[in-house]
Amino acid sequence: MKKYPKKDSSSLSGMKNLIGSSICILLLISYIYVNSAGASWIYLWLRDGACGDAEFRSGDTVYFYFQSDRDCKVTIIKVTPWREKTLVKDKEIIAGKQYLSSLDIGTGVTRSGWWEIVIIAKDNSGEEARAECSFYVPYVPKTGDIKVIVEDQDGNRIESAKIYINGDYQGVTDYDGEYFIEDLTPDSYTIRASKSGYEDDNENVYVESGETKTVYLTLYKECMEGYTGDTRCSGCWIQREYQYSDCTKEWKNYENCDEKDGYVGDYYCKNGDVYRKYRDYYCENGECRYREEEKKIKDCDYGCEDGGCVPSPPPTTTPVPTTYSPPTSGYTTTPTLTTTPPTTLYTSPSSHSSPFVYIGIFTGIIV
Repeated sequence: MKKYPKKDSSSLSGMKNLIGSSICILLLISYIYVNSAGASWIYLWLRDGACGDAEFRSGDTVYFYFQSDRDCKVTIIKVTPWREKTLVKDKEIIAGKQYLSSLDIGTGVTRSGWWEIVIIAKDNSGEEARAECSFYVPYVPKTGDIKVIVEDQDGNRIESAKIYINGDYQGVTDYDGEYFIEDLTPDSYTIRASKSGYEDDNENVYVESGETKTVYLTLYKECMEGYTGDTRCSGCWIQREYQYSDCTKEWKNYENCDEKDGYVGDYYCKNGDVYRKYRDYYCENGECRYREEEKKIKDCDYGCEDGGCVPSPPPTTTPVPTTYSPPTSGYTTTPTLTTTPPTTLYTSPSSHSSPFVYIGIFTGIIV
């Protein structure tokens, strides 16, 4: 294993070049060794990058290896631009064994600077050795995001609205009327939305570090006067929505469903009586609907046929006999006709001897 002599501040540049070459030759592993007593038996190197050249950022974890040629105790110290912190105190390690450890950069970095890992080793005889490894930690402000939601005056999301930030075009809203602007440094921004047929809208917003701001923009339509096509029920009335040129709206009565009530279809027979169907209209979901029922129109005494009552049968008549009476002097009566069966008149021979008898018989026949 190759060992490097102790570096001082005047040889830092040369050491960095040497470390860079070692990265290419030894698969990006760099060894830094400093021994205050002149011995070279403690080694320290980074897993990800070269000491004196590597860069880590807020929130990263720095992994490092260390190894000793002697059994010893080590103390590991983290040195930052503003303080020192002991990570490990008097840890016993075995000669020739490789150890892996780590430290967290954390999220509270407020300024850029060089950080350093320092290992101080002491063997069983009390001899000390020292190894150091430095890396750079820049201050990177956290970014923020903006979520833009575009709606019309009725709260409906608007698709394909153009989005601008500080006058620069960014893109268009999606199907849900949303657009995301990401990785913005903390600052104040002007967000604007526009679409043909609508009035533009804009809003100023300040983006904080690590947050997502939601901006609602409302685009007002250029309104045309007339019915919108929406309907609703108000009691028995169908109402239609009317929009004025100033985009205000009003519900207007359109049709009274009750006025459509009435009989429909032909008369028909049922149970011997006359029936007809009746429709009772009502309003539901913005339209007239009806319930249909059968109603009896007429009770029939003699049954029903072809949608009408069968007429009553004609009355039965009996012949009345009439009798004729001789007229009464001074009084006129209506003769009564009486039908009598014919009779055979028989006269004795003696009756022929008197003419008065014949006259009486003749008169009786006439009467």
